[in-house]
Amino acid sequence: MKKIKMILLLILSGILVLCVLNASGKDNKADNSKKKEKIYTRDMVQTNIENVHKIITEGNTDEKKTPVRSTQITGFVMTYEYFENYADIEKLTGISRKWFKNIKTELKDMFDPLAIMETAELNKNEKAYQAAKEAYNKALAKYVATYKKPEKAKVSK
Repeated sequence: MKKIKMILLLILSGILVLCVLNASGKDNKADNSKKKEKIYTRDMVQTNIENVHKIITEGNTDEKKTPVRSTQITGFVMTYEYFENYADIEKLTGISRKWFKNIKTELKDMFDPLAIMETAELNKNEKAYQAAKEAYNKALAKYVATYKKPEKAKVSK
């Protein structure tokens, strides 16, 4: 059952990344603020936000609960960048665009120490691993604090 959940989560994450890449690549000249079509629903965005948070804080859904990897962080940054730039994100979610930008920035801050940790682990360099882990944990704490307090959007009716 856990393998099925992991596969479904990976498929959903892949679909999201493909949707983001497809939507941004279809018409680079198009301005999302002028489009009337609805790309996301509130539930889709909320599910993505929750899934990203769960993977970052609890690990992947495989049996070993593999920790988040730096390559995954890159994908999450792309997702949040798309949300941040989506014209109707505030109206759709009730969450401010600034919050999406802050989360994206904090995810970027997590990338370097996590990549260093992964490399240090492969090279069996405990000193470099511990130094990077300290920086990663600080960035993670900042991300979690921001995640727990989404800023309400100031949407005019």
